[in-house]
Amino acid sequence: PDRYLREVVLRTAGAGKPVEYGLIEILLPSFPAMLHPRILSGEIPLGALLNESGLPYWSMPQGFFRLPDSPLRAVFPAAPGGETLYGRYNHLIHEAGHCLARIFEILPHEPDDPR
Repeated sequence: PDRYLREVVLRTAGAGKPVEYGLIEILLPSFPAMLHPRILSGEIPLGALLNESGLPYWSMPQGFFRLPDSPLRAVFPAAPGGETLYGRYNHLIHEAGHCLARIFEILPHEPDDPR
């Protein structure tokens, strides 16, 4: 009851292109109670909600990783020149020092630069 887990695919507003896949553990007691309904609705990305609310926080990456693209091919179709995806494990920390959320963020392939 103190944790809310969310799986998300963030997409561009116009074309709907996936730009990030994420797994988020949100620690509800770290947030003001007035934000809980908005967090639990899942309608607004957590970063947008934090910025909109004015709650002070910072990003504290814990590590970076790479993984084969096959588990996420449904999210990120294979791109030329890449079978590896890259990501980071990140903590969002409140200014008082407690953790707001733990996040795995994975980015899509980028096609080879034609230049």
